[in-house]
Amino acid sequence: MIALNRKGRIDEVVGDRYRVGVGALTMVCRDDEIRPVEPEKTGRRAKRSRAAGFVVGDDATRPVVRSLDLHGKTVEETEAAVIAFVNDALLDGADTLEIVHGIGTGRVRRAAIAQLRQIDAVKSIRPHPTNRGITIAHL
Repeated sequence: MIALNRKGRIDEVVGDRYRVGVGALTMVCRDDEIRPVEPEKTGRRAKRSRAAGFVVGDDATRPVVRSLDLHGKTVEETEAAVIAFVNDALLDGADTLEIVHGIGTGRVRRAAIAQLRQIDAVKSIRPHPTNRGITIAHL
């Protein structure tokens, strides 16, 4: 998720997800990706016109997410790409990896997951909660 570190407004809450508007941009965030802020107090008129908002992103608590797109890759290319991707992500200090493999026949997904399971630095692997064409790995 992109950390904007900007004030926004919550437009909708669905389960544990928030649809947040930041200017012209709308994004979906989790609880740990937003925090409440106090309204600005710079005069009588400002007190009435400014509502409390939310800041999207917080560099101290925001996980570092990296994404790898495997669309169009063979099983062999997938295995090599996953190894290189995890290595680069570890060097970058990433916490979470999104492996975009698509749905298709499932061969690329199975190859990517098998490769992730062989890497000691990968602590957990799970399917994306809303997109079965993506696998999430936590380092």
